[in-house]
Amino acid sequence: DQAGVAGLDRIIAISEFSRDNARRAYGRTDLEVVYPAVRLSPRPPRRSGIDRSGLNVLVHSRLEPLKNVGTVLRGFAAFRKRAGSGCRLHVVGDGTHRPELERWAAELGLHDAVHFHGFLPAEQLARIYAACDVMALLPLDEPFGLVFPEAMTQGLLAVGPSHGGPVEILDGGRLGWVCEALDREAVADAFMSIWRTPDGELDHRRDEADRACRERFSPEATGARLHDALLR
Repeated sequence: DQAGVAGLDRIIAISEFSRDNARRAYGRTDLEVVYPAVRLSPRPPRRSGIDRSGLNVLVHSRLEPLKNVGTVLRGFAAFRKRAGSGCRLHVVGDGTHRPELERWAAELGLHDAVHFHGFLPAEQLARIYAACDVMALLPLDEPFGLVFPEAMTQGLLAVGPSHGGPVEILDGGRLGWVCEALDREAVADAFMSIWRTPDGELDHRRDEADRACRERFSPEATGARLHDALLR
């Protein structure tokens, strides 16, 4: 790898996190960041506020240890004790970690509150997105995180980790909520912050997130930046 990278004329990284890792690994300082293009759906009908009868949280991910869904699960359990039994967690995806996650959910007494949907076809997935208020995912080593702009441009409020590519997408928390990836209490606090925030403020955060993601990650925006980078 070292020899191959030394022979490259240019390296383009998909995030500042990836750029910094490559600098440390290969000793190159001439790396440029161009975010990947995200296939963004047309703007859905504008959301207003959240369902105050109970927060609906979505996890959309492969269910593997590095995706760290267990911390979201435990954080949700702690939040639900504060906010009430009407809250629901929807886990979309599958993987080797699913049996353990299902066991943890049972041990936490979340039999009726957590729904493991597996992989879903597009139509059913769209219904789950429309029914949820928040998308939460805390991957331990994520160079970018496509699911974040995909969710944010569908009107979901986002909770992500305070490191890696997702924190760049969330602009350090300005466009969502960030927390230490292994801190379940911090996750519960993020959910509680959303629960306690007035609807008007949540709508403003949604609108800002949608606008920022479309400006930074649409194929038109990233294609132009990649074109410019390759011509320099």
